[in-house]
Amino acid sequence: MERTIVFLLCLAGWQVAAQPLFFSVGKNDSDGYYATVPQDTTKGLLLVIPRPGQAPESVFRDSVFSALANEAGFVLLAPPHPEALLLTPAFFRYLNVILQDAAHRFGVAADRIAIGGIKEGGILALQFTEECWAAPQFYPYHPKAVFAINAPVELVAWWESAERDLNRNSSPEAIAEATVILDRITRELGGAPDSLLTTFASRSPFFMGNAQVGKEQFLLPVSLRLYYPDDFQAQLRDHHRDLYDLPVGPASALLNRLLRQGHPHADMQLYIPDPSRPFMLSDPEGCIQWLVESLWGKSEKE
Repeated sequence: MERTIVFLLCLAGWQVAAQPLFFSVGKNDSDGYYATVPQDTTKGLLLVIPRPGQAPESVFRDSVFSALANEAGFVLLAPPHPEALLLTPAFFRYLNVILQDAAHRFGVAADRIAIGGIKEGGILALQFTEECWAAPQFYPYHPKAVFAINAPVELVAWWESAERDLNRNSSPEAIAEATVILDRITRELGGAPDSLLTTFASRSPFFMGNAQVGKEQFLLPVSLRLYYPDDFQAQLRDHHRDLYDLPVGPASALLNRLLRQGHPHADMQLYIPDPSRPFMLSDPEGCIQWLVESLWGKSEKE
């Protein structure tokens, strides 16, 4: 089943991004995913997870990113908005169904799959990738490249940062955000990390308290890129947050641990925030080029 979304996306006035369609994967008409398909050769799948509560159609509103992904040969996919901040067994199964359906439908090989996410969607992308690679023999359609945009990668640090926002009365925006974060994590994990440290460590994409290698080991076979906004001065001035409060700190610790283990394709990119663009990236071309090189190399791109 296909359902057309009633809007067109324009790219720089000279190119029109593909129109997103809805593809059903179940008996219920709402079970499925949105996708834009390349006009020419299809080479890979790019699944982008929105934030909880964010409509999947929002992924396609960044017309530059959407058009570039299709031009490079990616089918750009967006699942229904997740209902939780953290990966659940039901959403894990759902993402696997989507990837399997899209790979078969569009004739994409199992080693041509990438995944990404925005903020909390980035947490889900990292968690999903780790779960797939923990048992790749059972999940043939697993990501070979993963990116996350401004995503907290360490749940204890995320909780503690939100608590500091409340305690220091940072700003109305920071207080509102911290209140939502603490409430959602409490509901999903059952409480605070001081009494549930094992739970937080097991559900976090990365746990800084591990002396030895943790879940991040399952990112070693995957090209990894983490994006964070270059707005440190604004965070200090407007929200009274320092670097210890921002997710970029734990992310650098994650990358450092992976690099020390010999990961050849893990890096961090800073970007200039642009609130008018859903992906927020100031260099979408660089992101798509990195994905192309990660999945099929420069030779096939040219």
